[in-house]
Amino acid sequence: MLSTPRKVSRVSATEEASVSPSSAAREPVADGSSGRLKRDAALAVATGFAIQSVLVVTGPLLARMLGPSGRGYLAALILWPLVITQLGNLGIPSALTYSVARDPSSSRGLARLGLSFALPQALLLTALQGLWLLLILGGDPAEVRTAGWLTLALVPAMLAQQYGLALLQGHLRLRLFNGLRLLPWLLYAVGVATLFVVGDDAIVPIVGALLVAFWASGSTALISGIRCSRGEARPSVGRRFLASFGLRGLLSSFSAVDVLRPDQVVLALFLSPSALGLYVVGLAFTNLPYFIAKSVGLITFPWVASRREKADARRTMWSLLWLTTGIAVLIVAVMCAAAQWLVPFFFGSQFSAAVTVTYIVLPGTVFLSARRVLSEGLKGRGYPLAGTIGELFSLAWIAIALAVFVPLWGIYGAAVALTSSYVVSMLLLLVIAARHGELESASGSLLSLPRDLIGAVRASARTPDVTLPETDGPARVS
Repeated sequence: MLSTPRKVSRVSATEEASVSPSSAAREPVADGSSGRLKRDAALAVATGFAIQSVLVVTGPLLARMLGPSGRGYLAALILWPLVITQLGNLGIPSALTYSVARDPSSSRGLARLGLSFALPQALLLTALQGLWLLLILGGDPAEVRTAGWLTLALVPAMLAQQYGLALLQGHLRLRLFNGLRLLPWLLYAVGVATLFVVGDDAIVPIVGALLVAFWASGSTALISGIRCSRGEARPSVGRRFLASFGLRGLLSSFSAVDVLRPDQVVLALFLSPSALGLYVVGLAFTNLPYFIAKSVGLITFPWVASRREKADARRTMWSLLWLTTGIAVLIVAVMCAAAQWLVPFFFGSQFSAAVTVTYIVLPGTVFLSARRVLSEGLKGRGYPLAGTIGELFSLAWIAIALAVFVPLWGIYGAAVALTSSYVVSMLLLLVIAARHGELESASGSLLSLPRDLIGAVRASARTPDVTLPETDGPARVS
């Protein structure tokens, strides 16, 4: 019996009992798991840098090929299937990752359960995308309409990618997982570069290149995830648990503020286009810390969920959080020192005023980065609702802050509102973690941060140990 108050963001007691396998089903803990964790963390950081580098290459090429108007059309056409699949998958991929990490002995049955959600989702979400395209494409040029209808095929490809990666994530097959995360954007970059060289700058073949990239990576990810799911035991959880866990953690897997962009919406409505342009340019150099944190968060979730002991799970969570925070602080320090030269160099002297926006937002990205890893760690500990609460609180806070600060300071007020939302939502997650006793090992992990930073750098330079088992034994949360 728990002596603390009921953990409102946790899986229920019944669900916890069903997802915790018997000791006979547990696998032995892998020797050298600490070294493997450091290698996985280093690989996650490297993958984040690689994806960001690929996007840096494709962005200018697409801008040159399509111009401002065409680039805007392409961004919108890619955005809708991403949003529809991220929300429409109902968080089931995250629930699969959690369940497989805790009980890999039943992974084959869990994969079947996942597919029982994925197939109807693919049909329904493709139909929803079609209805949305009917509403938005009416007055657009014929070429844009053709490219838009092609994006219907992106929905099942993206869902296949999400479900396949979820299975690999749960099995801690993180080298393959990170490689397949990078693959679609790498293939897309190759396609865009090829079209640029041959002089074909139409939007239809560019969308075609994106389709090929996601179908190749999505099918590979799904097949790989299913092939890794060899556990023959009967799953101890059912569709109800997957749906419950997934819905509670639906918003915890991404930053709602960064997806919905309420700050930019407010500036677009109430300030001039030039002011919004300055603001967007000021944000251009603030994305890297969060991109790295998102990559580390993707390994934090399965590693924490797979820990057998509570203390081990907490040490893993806090070690990865402090590692990410240390990297974010280093990146922010370098970017702050260089921002006054980087912004004018890349965008021109007319955007010099945007440097102040960069200075205001960059420190906040340290809190945003820490929040991403803590949210994923708490989800791995069995609290999927914690990250969702943090995201909703962040949205509520920034709505109030924008109303207060934008009339006072314009674009700088929007930057203050954005940064403050990162800080207060991180503090809220810390309160939730403290309430449920999850701050244990936080200080000890902080003291080991310099060693972990050095270890992560060394681990990235060593050949991975391929003889380790795929997963450790599943953890009991509580």
